[in-house]
Amino acid sequence: MKRILTHSHIRMYLLLAVICAFLALAASVFAQDTTTTNDRGAEIEARQAEMEAKQAERQAEAEAKQLERETAMEARKVEMEEKKAEREAAMEVHRAELEVKKEERATAIEEKKAEIEARREEKRAVLTERIQTRITGLAENATARLQAAIASMGEIVSRIKSRAEVLEARGVDVSDALRILDSAEAKLAEASAELSGIDVDVEYVVTSDEPRTDWENARAQFSAIRDLLKEARELLREAVSALKEAVQAADTSSSTEETTTE
Repeated sequence: MKRILTHSHIRMYLLLAVICAFLALAASVFAQDTTTTNDRGAEIEARQAEMEAKQAERQAEAEAKQLERETAMEARKVEMEEKKAEREAAMEVHRAELEVKKEERATAIEEKKAEIEARREEKRAVLTERIQTRITGLAENATARLQAAIASMGEIVSRIKSRAEVLEARGVDVSDALRILDSAEAKLAEASAELSGIDVDVEYVVTSDEPRTDWENARAQFSAIRDLLKEARELLREAVSALKEAVQAADTSSSTEETTTE
């Protein structure tokens, strides 16, 4: 017996077909959403892993740069200590040499004193008392000026050295400036030693029976002292320049380190 399809049956079949198609479409969309969600999750995880890797890389670079800076600072510190030791050794040599010159100078002065005493007893002086007084006065004035110059430059050395030591405490390499200042101090100390007893040299001249010859020796003594002061003055200029260069070098180094850190 044939089965007769009514309109009612047809509508029901169509409805079922639509429902099946809708369900199939929904399943497909759900599957796609699930896949997309999974893909997005994987992408986020990958990005996060990449960010963590970059952060770790930056951290490692920062630590390496910090280590490099600390190593460089330590190397500079060691170098500064070595230069300081060299300076101290050089100063010890200068002091030893100066002591020898002082002893030689003291011996020469004592010998001249004995000779002066003998001359006075024998009245061997050929210069009149008036000329002797005039020469002695001129020599005393010259001596006073030289002593004032030595004292003034000594104060300048102390001020510059104090400034240099402050900068050194801040990590600035001022070893060159300090070395030059040490040399300036040595020149001043030598000038002071040579000036010591100069009054005896002058008295030796005015009591001499050959004053012209002996005056040449005394004048050479004064000239040697003036030359030492000129050298000391030039060294002070060099020390100031070296100090400025040290500060500039420290500023440049600091700027470079800041740029590297950034």
